[in-house]
Formats: sequence, structure tokens, C-alpha cells
Amino acid sequence: MRKEQDGTFTLRPEYNPDLLPVAPKPNRFRGDVYILSNEHSFSTTSEFLAACKTYRVGTIVGTEAGGAYGGGNGSSFISLSLPNSKILVGSPLVYYQNAISDVQPPDRGALPDYEVPIKAKDLLTDYDRQLDFVKELIQKNN
Repeated sequence: MRKEQDGTFTLRPEYNPDLLPVAPKPNRFRGDVYILSNEHSFSTTSEFLAACKTYRVGTIVGTEAGGAYGGGNGSSFISLSLPNSKILVGSPLVYYQNAISDVQPPDRGALPDYEVPIKAKDLLTDYDRQLDFVKELIQKNN
């Protein structure tokens, strides 16, 4: 760890090769990438969506991600047992920031490039409106 001037600590890349930049492979996929998102896209998924949005990797279709674009608080928790009821309560200890620049929008989840909400009828009929929208985009782009 390296102590920063603001009092935080940073992992030193020379001790963790996973932190070093990785060059794309020559045989990588070069086609269009479509990513489906909704309010259940939280935790690591919201971090993934934020990175995709920041670095313009793919087209996000669906609804706003459930997790915060800029980071979260799921890394460390403290558990307390309430004295009378003995109910166990968990509370986050740390807020972390995603490795992204220019958090847009602040205090919200990653917004899709195409807003495609799911309707109640879709759930009853097992219709995937978002997937069909992506299929239409693919057809239109070909």
C-alpha cells in the first residue's frame, strides 16, 4: 500500500499484476456489444456498467442500474445486536469509489443509452421487451 497525500491508501501496481494495464488481444471481439440493465443491476454489476459507460464499451439498454455509478458501500460491514430485541443490524463502514472518471450522473445508477422499461404485462406473458429492442437495433445496424 502507498499512503496518498489525502490520507487514503492505494494498492501499488508493482505488487499486484492485476492492477497493471492490459493490452487487448489481437483476436478480440470487434463487433457491437449490447448490455441489458435494470434496477436489479447492483453491486459488481453496477460497477461493470459504470466502467462500460465511462469507457464507451457497448450500448446499454434497459433501465437505470440499481447500484451507484460512482461507487458503493458494500465492501466492509459492522454487525450490531440490538440490546433488547437482539435483532442483528448491519451497517456499512466504508464507501468506495469506482475506478472511473467524471461520475455522471452523481448519486444515481448508470443510465442506459436506450431507456426500455419493463411493463407488468411483459412479466405476465414472459416477454423480454429489452432483448427484442436489442434485436431490432442489431437488425437496424446491419
